[in-house]
Amino acid sequence: MIEGIRTQTITVIALMFTAALAGCSDADGDKGPQPDLAAQALLSSVPETQRWSLPGLQSEAWVLRTESNVPHIYAKDKLDLARVHAFVAAQDRFFLIDMMRRLGQGRVSEVFGDVALSADLEARGTGMASVGKRVLKMASPEIREMMSAYAEGLNAYIEAVRQGKVPAPSEVKLAAPLLGYSQPVDAMSPFTLEDLGGVLALILFQQGYETEDLRRAKLRQQIDDSLLEGPDKALRKAGLVDDVFEAVAPTHPLTTTAGFGINGAANASGKTDSLGPSPTVTKQGQLFGGKVPMALLDRVERRLRGFSRRLGKTHRGEFGSNIWAVSEAKSKTGGALLCSDGHLSLEVPSIFWRVGIDTKVLGGGNTQQLGVTFAGLPMVGAGTNGSVAWSNTYLYGDITDYYREEVTLGSDGLPAFTEFQGKKRDLNRIDEVYQLAKIDFLQSPGGTQNWPRWTLFDGRLLIGVEGRP
Repeated sequence: MIEGIRTQTITVIALMFTAALAGCSDADGDKGPQPDLAAQALLSSVPETQRWSLPGLQSEAWVLRTESNVPHIYAKDKLDLARVHAFVAAQDRFFLIDMMRRLGQGRVSEVFGDVALSADLEARGTGMASVGKRVLKMASPEIREMMSAYAEGLNAYIEAVRQGKVPAPSEVKLAAPLLGYSQPVDAMSPFTLEDLGGVLALILFQQGYETEDLRRAKLRQQIDDSLLEGPDKALRKAGLVDDVFEAVAPTHPLTTTAGFGINGAANASGKTDSLGPSPTVTKQGQLFGGKVPMALLDRVERRLRGFSRRLGKTHRGEFGSNIWAVSEAKSKTGGALLCSDGHLSLEVPSIFWRVGIDTKVLGGGNTQQLGVTFAGLPMVGAGTNGSVAWSNTYLYGDITDYYREEVTLGSDGLPAFTEFQGKKRDLNRIDEVYQLAKIDFLQSPGGTQNWPRWTLFDGRLLIGVEGRP
């Protein structure tokens, strides 16, 4: 089934929803930008079913939906492509994108009241909201411009709902009266560039945030506390600790970070002269550089494991990945094959969203891609341009570090400075303001709450201390 929609900006024809073209390429050749006139004629042959006015769109743009309702987006340049991409993504996944930005910024309680406050506290206290801001700060001007255009497209969709030109998302229709909104669109707040930073941070944390260091610290401490009672305790402890638990070394003698986690310096080829156990656990005797009370480890791990569940990590076994390829010489068709399995959690709606994006047909650009992406991002995360295919495995990035420090309270009973490895550092207070929605259905009284946290270095490094004044 092929469906078509044509839309226009304030002044010109702008957007059309119809079906996809098969050819894919990423090269413009030597003639400079050359629109594909034959493909344009094919686009024009699809019956138009809808037409929209999309603010900010500079030129003609088309969207064709194929079987399974997969959108294929055609625009003259990447900024218009991002605007239309966002408008279409919002039609299919608005509620998901909205919740992603709110969880990434610690603003879920603005919609669901105090029942979501704990999630917001953890999002800001663990640094997720700060990471989103830093990612945007480090982004290139081109990326920021594209993300801003994407935010414009999301806001154009919200305005279209407000004007009654498109139906509100089904999730918002269902939730709005329960949350106290007279109209569904009143629950749909505009997007900013910072909101998309929240989406990026949430994706990063979902694929990298972990509490394994805490679990290993507990296991290591249990060796000392209870596991080795009986004859030859010292001998058996030495065997378990030195030969098993702390025998940390790379599988291959290679490193890209000489001096971190290994003994010996790397030579020019990247090989190390000597590899030994990690000095972090060997010299300190404990993961955190000293014995941490088991009750504290239990409390921290339990709390942060709950945060992991809110990120979608419900079962440890489902997170992992694999990827493999077959060369054209080994395939029956003569074409290379690329397969990947990200082992992400199964959700409704699905994490990935299928889309095609193109600037070649209308503008002679170099973007012509088909694949899947996270709704909320103006790119194709895994897909093909017809010449090259790409994918990714589960990140497993080491984005979480744990360490022990001593916090000293001031005369007012609040944190004043921290001591780590014998050095004292003053703390800076940051007042986090949370707006809680008033929702009778959820028994949330609403209002504003101030929960301060204390950080090092003007808020760039978080120390995990929070509390109410």
